[in-house]
Amino acid sequence: MDEFMEMKAANNNFEKESDMDIIENELVAIGIFGIQDPLRETIIDSVEKVKAAGIKVLMCTGDNLDTATAISKNAGIVTQ
Repeated sequence: MDEFMEMKAANNNFEKESDMDIIENELVAIGIFGIQDPLRETIIDSVEKVKAAGIKVLMCTGDNLDTATAISKNAGIVTQ
């Protein structure tokens, strides 16, 4: 840890983004993964019942558009 603190002090305490260049060099990504929360067991049946009753189903989410589209397809909110 002392080496890092010395490096930090020698590079303006990383006050500017350009000061980080010393450590952000020749980096290698060692892994990327994604996760998906499963739908609740009752969601597909609930969406079908609500649609059959003539109610339009909307989904509000902060997810990425592709993620939101996939979830809404899996839940039966939108069709292929």
